[in-house]
Amino acid sequence: MKPIIASYEPLTLKYLKSICRIIVDTELERRLNRLGSLFPLNGEGDKEAIRPFHRSISDWITDRKSAGHFVVAESDGHRVLAEHCWQEYLSGNKDLSPYTLRFLPTHLVVANRFDDLVGGEQPPGPLTDLRFIQAKCEAGLVYDLVKDYNLALAELPEFREEQEYLREHEIAML
Repeated sequence: MKPIIASYEPLTLKYLKSICRIIVDTELERRLNRLGSLFPLNGEGDKEAIRPFHRSISDWITDRKSAGHFVVAESDGHRVLAEHCWQEYLSGNKDLSPYTLRFLPTHLVVANRFDDLVGGEQPPGPLTDLRFIQAKCEAGLVYDLVKDYNLALAELPEFREEQEYLREHEIAML
């Protein structure tokens, strides 16, 4: 449930199975049946995906007061997705899943995994790895890549002081 709530697009069942480490299809079906019509399946075959029926479902289930013991922390979902995407990235597989290719940097930022985002010599982070950058560009995700860099610049702790100074400067200029 956590990854479904935190995902930026509907997760394919194949991808969800890999996140949950489910091997048997009936196990996934059994788990999804518990969610009922609140999280419908759309698409067919490899494109079959799950998402909340409506944004209000996500709003309700992430609100501790209204959801009670059904509450799901969206931040936990981001951590799960960040770790899954990161492990896929570290595997060295040249063909990353479309979800990982598109959203790995975002989940790393939201999960405050800045060291992984930037990386070092080994392993480089996705924003400093030319192979990752090339794969993202070849997939037609150039604008997403620019968004990744802008998000990193806005959220990296070493740039926060500068960002605050620029915000104050903009306000003063108004």
